[in-house]
Amino acid sequence: MSDHRIGVGIVGYGRVGEGYHAAMAEAVEAFRVAAVCDPAEGRRAVAEAKHGCRTYADFTKMLEDDDVQLVAICTPPNMHCAQVLAAAQAGKHLIVDKPFAMNYDEARRMVAAAKEAGVLITGNQNRRWDSDYLTVRKAFADGLLGEVYDRESRWSHFTADWAGYGVPEFNPRWRVQRAYGGGMVYDYASHLGDQMLRMVESPLVSVYGDLQSRIWSNEVDDHFRAELRFADKTTAIIEANNNARRNLPRWFAIGTAGTLIAPKIGGDEVHVYTDEGEQVLEPVTAPRTIIYDNIAGALLRGEELLVTPEHLLTTMRLISMIFLSAESGEVVRVDDME
Repeated sequence: MSDHRIGVGIVGYGRVGEGYHAAMAEAVEAFRVAAVCDPAEGRRAVAEAKHGCRTYADFTKMLEDDDVQLVAICTPPNMHCAQVLAAAQAGKHLIVDKPFAMNYDEARRMVAAAKEAGVLITGNQNRRWDSDYLTVRKAFADGLLGEVYDRESRWSHFTADWAGYGVPEFNPRWRVQRAYGGGMVYDYASHLGDQMLRMVESPLVSVYGDLQSRIWSNEVDDHFRAELRFADKTTAIIEANNNARRNLPRWFAIGTAGTLIAPKIGGDEVHVYTDEGEQVLEPVTAPRTIIYDNIAGALLRGEELLVTPEHLLTTMRLISMIFLSAESGEVVRVDDME
């Protein structure tokens, strides 16, 4: 009996490839892990034993596999553009882990290649469904703070795990090496920026960014801070570092009728303070499989993508603006990027 499930080919079977994308492909009924591509023999052996799938050392060979319909790009970001262009040309649908690309120009090439080939392309913006973000966003939408004009989003921690997050078989310290696309901006602005751009309905106008390399690497930033301004005069801060022994709140927002604080990373505790007193909000949650559920719906039933190519482009534009601003010391406007 033939297997009619969508075959997923995972390129880069590291902690994210194995722990997230392979897990999602096994958790969602419409998918199965059909193949894994990784240069490390040890990683291929793990994949074969765990999934009973074919394995490849050569990405071009995996692209020749007709059993692979969806390619999950889970490699370091410096490899994403070339791999997406090759996979699109081979007629494969695509999900690309964050950050989508190394810069805005690469992102535009990748989206254009997928459009020309007629294949789906989306990104793994999975933190768009974190409970804290969903709860904060609902509080704003429900008008609990009145008109929200200032928002701050931070992801700060202090752990050696960040600098050596990769698997032993493939350069575990690539996240603090420039050539691979390491650093806090690539690692966390792709999430915090995506969240903020989806949360604020007004168009982004300008960005001022600052990068610091203080503890973990001289090559890349281990602390970034970016100030965003929007057309309706809303302001926002996104900030992430691996240097803070104690952290400011995960979320802090000010509105005309109240203030919001979400104290902890990864928590679902959100407090709203108004003239009537303090309110602890009921957490909002979403299924962990929501992105892969959505891809299945898009491929099988023509549903709209939750993470669209346009979303990927605007987030990568923001990331490029942060780098450009930090390099020049000046505010960078959206108009400068077009």
